[in-house]
Formats: sequence, C-alpha cells, structure tokens
Amino acid sequence: MSKNLATLNLSDAEVTAIDATIAQLEQQLSGLVALSNTDKRRAAKLGEKSGISVAKRCGC
Repeated sequence: MSKNLATLNLSDAEVTAIDATIAQLEQQLSGLVALSNTDKRRAAKLGEKSGISVAKRCGC
C-alpha cells in the first residue's frame, strides 16, 4: 500500500503560467531532434579527456 506523501495544489493562474512556459520552451527547443537507438549507438563517444576538454570550453 502506497501513501501520497506530498500534496500540491495549483491555482488556475499557476497552471496557465506553467503551460505558457512549457509552450515557450517547446518553441525555443524546436530545432532539437530525437535520435533513434541506432543513431545513439553510432554516435561517437567522448572519452574522459574529451569530456574534460568540453567542460572547460563550455564553462561547466
């Protein structure tokens, strides 16, 4: 038996604001594409040193 440990009540205005924000994100990210599993497997994998180099360049 599971219990609901959290309750979140949102007003209509909050739900509307969330929906608008999600729509804006979807619009801004419309250029992204979903890769198939085959494409993911074919993609070059970064080694440990490459990952460090990328992190330095992007400031992560």
